[in-house]
Amino acid sequence: MTGSDSGYDALMLEDLIARSSLPNLHPAVVHFPIALAVTAFGLDLAATVLRKRRWLDHAGALLWALATVGIWAAWWTGEQAQKMMWHHEGAAQAALADHESLGLMAALVLTAVLGIRLVAAWLSAGDARTPLGPVRWAALGAGLGAIVLIMVTADHG
Repeated sequence: MTGSDSGYDALMLEDLIARSSLPNLHPAVVHFPIALAVTAFGLDLAATVLRKRRWLDHAGALLWALATVGIWAAWWTGEQAQKMMWHHEGAAQAALADHESLGLMAALVLTAVLGIRLVAAWLSAGDARTPLGPVRWAALGAGLGAIVLIMVTADHG
């Protein structure tokens, strides 16, 4: 890809945003990691109850991965959106800084959840049933914590 192609892509993105009612891409992106993380957690819970249905475990791991990619996309689009908010002062700027810090923390925690889930998947690769060892419980606890943190971040947004 040449530099002109990259500029063309940026123009297409700016044109897409300009044709929508959105001020930037952040509001369109942030909902995906929320929905994906909640669904992944639900699949992980279902996999602990319906242990013979390994597809639930695999689907949960995939959705944690997609949620992690999504939250980093949300963080990046939030960084881009923040550049448009330079004119806000006082309490608005402080709220924006809190939201940014929480967003970064949520992205890091969700990345850790994905890491734990990948370890859980690796440890149970040959098993016919979803194992309920300490790594599984750690993944469930960390996943719930990540969802709470994502919700707090959304509330501050």
